[in-house]
Amino acid sequence: MAKKDPFDDCRPRRESKNEKDIVEIGEYYGWFAFKFVSPEFNGMPDRGFVKNGELVLVEVKQEGKEPSKLQKVRARQFAEKGIKVYWLDKPEGAHEIFRPR
Repeated sequence: MAKKDPFDDCRPRRESKNEKDIVEIGEYYGWFAFKFVSPEFNGMPDRGFVKNGELVLVEVKQEGKEPSKLQKVRARQFAEKGIKVYWLDKPEGAHEIFRPR
């Protein structure tokens, strides 16, 4: 029997792991992170981050996944009000959002 290649079982990171790492990166750069829960308003971004009066919203996805149509609508609604909304499927992108400018 042939040995199994360990790379055959590589799976994308779980969304929850991405979210945890993104929060840690945001907090490292001094942002206050909170879970965004709105039971009667579907499609809201997963996380909010605040620093120096600036609010940023982040929708977290599993690697390779995109926000749903409704999530894109909500992001557009916030953007129209001047709130920055991002979606990330890899934690590395959080550095670009939260690093001091």
